[in-house]
Amino acid sequence: MDIETATATPTSPVAVTVTARGHSVVQDKPAASGGKDAGFMASELLLASLLACQHSTFVKVAAKRRVEARVLDVAGDLEFKDGDIAALRVRFRLAVPAAVGDDAVATLLRLTDKSCTISQVLKLPVEASFARA
Repeated sequence: MDIETATATPTSPVAVTVTARGHSVVQDKPAASGGKDAGFMASELLLASLLACQHSTFVKVAAKRRVEARVLDVAGDLEFKDGDIAALRVRFRLAVPAAVGDDAVATLLRLTDKSCTISQVLKLPVEASFARA
């Protein structure tokens, strides 16, 4: 079984430095939410992870199926109800060359969603635990 791990070191009440495999990224809130805007919000990191995973997985799936489809652009958004923390929808858009047929793109997108680690993780419940310090 493969296990990926990360650590989050608090730097303020609303910010952490997350480290994994020797790489670090700062997660913080905007000033309006009590942060210093020193890094991405957690929801932005989640969206960035999804976009990156969808991109690389789409390219792999296309190559495996021998479809000449490359990604020209990737964009996405998380939509929230006003003043609510519950996300209403996650959307992403891949721009592919016009020469790739609609049916081929639809198949690639379906297979990408099944193979993208982040897409699959988003469908799982979170198992939380704690330890006393």
